[in-house]
Amino acid sequence: MMDAPPMPSPTLLLVDGHALAYRQFFALERTAMATSTGQPSWTAYGFFSALQGVLQAYQPQALAFAFERAIAALEGATHGFAFSSGLAAMAAILDGVPAGSHMVATDDLYGGSYRLIERVRKHSAALTVTYLDLTNLAALDAAITEQTNLLWVETPTNPLLKLADIAAIAQIAKTRGVTLVVDNTFASPALQNPLALGADLVLHSATKYINGHSDVIGGVVVTSHPEWAEKIGFIQNSVGRIAGALDSF
Repeated sequence: MMDAPPMPSPTLLLVDGHALAYRQFFALERTAMATSTGQPSWTAYGFFSALQGVLQAYQPQALAFAFERAIAALEGATHGFAFSSGLAAMAAILDGVPAGSHMVATDDLYGGSYRLIERVRKHSAALTVTYLDLTNLAALDAAITEQTNLLWVETPTNPLLKLADIAAIAQIAKTRGVTLVVDNTFASPALQNPLALGADLVLHSATKYINGHSDVIGGVVVTSHPEWAEKIGFIQNSVGRIAGALDSF
């Protein structure tokens, strides 16, 4: 009995767009139909149904997928996730930690990020936050507790352009077992690559320098951390804060 070939991953089908996916479908359909004895582990119809679902969900997002890959490449990351805004990207990261978590953040946080934390997540997820001057590494280390899950760094900050030593903060985060997030919006990948300095996640409001400034709204998260990539991808799909095709273009 001829064994059926393994069903391709939907992720792989999307790498080069829907044309490749259709070519793979027809090739696999012939393989399945040629199996004259026994029943394949999947049928041509079953594979087509799964493929059709993938295409219906993601074909309009081919441009968003290309945008995700481009920013991931610029940041030296293995995974990228595009969102409808920078705050939507931030919210996805916050969704990745348990309710009741504690985070340490820069004391010059972007106003929208501060609003999301103070007026939304403190109420909806019991999030607690300690705001610090992150140039004071001793104070940063002392602020981390057993409930701390995130260190949130902007460098340069918005609006005061305060700087932080990402590599030094990353060492503290690694020692204490805390995820380090760097908002790289103001530096952009052209000037700074936080993952190379030890960050776990990098966030951009693509509304600003990534885009050209404010004629399109968008956000992106990149990471090379497998567990965080799985979390962010699941949250992006589950909550639906995806980037639009035209915005991605």
